[in-house]
Amino acid sequence: MQKLIEGFKKFQTEVFRSKKGLFDRLAHQQHPRALFITCSDSRIDPCLLTQTEPGERFILRNGWRGAGRSRTDLEKRWTLIGSSPDFRHAARKVR
Repeated sequence: MQKLIEGFKKFQTEVFRSKKGLFDRLAHQQHPRALFITCSDSRIDPCLLTQTEPGERFILRNGWRGAGRSRTDLEKRWTLIGSSPDFRHAARKVR
């Protein structure tokens, strides 16, 4: 827990200040260039993998394990993905 607290403090005192302009712009609007769909596995860090900044991609983390073999499974997967109001709104604007 202490590591998380220290990380938040470092973000507030160093990262946020150094990227204040970026966060000010993102507070009003976002225009992600890509949709990155991944699992909820803690070993996957979309920002690290793609070397992108906040606001450059819309990240959807899905906790569902199934790869989907039948049409029913595929429909379930897209129902899970599409059930997020943020996803439905942002996906229209992802290039």
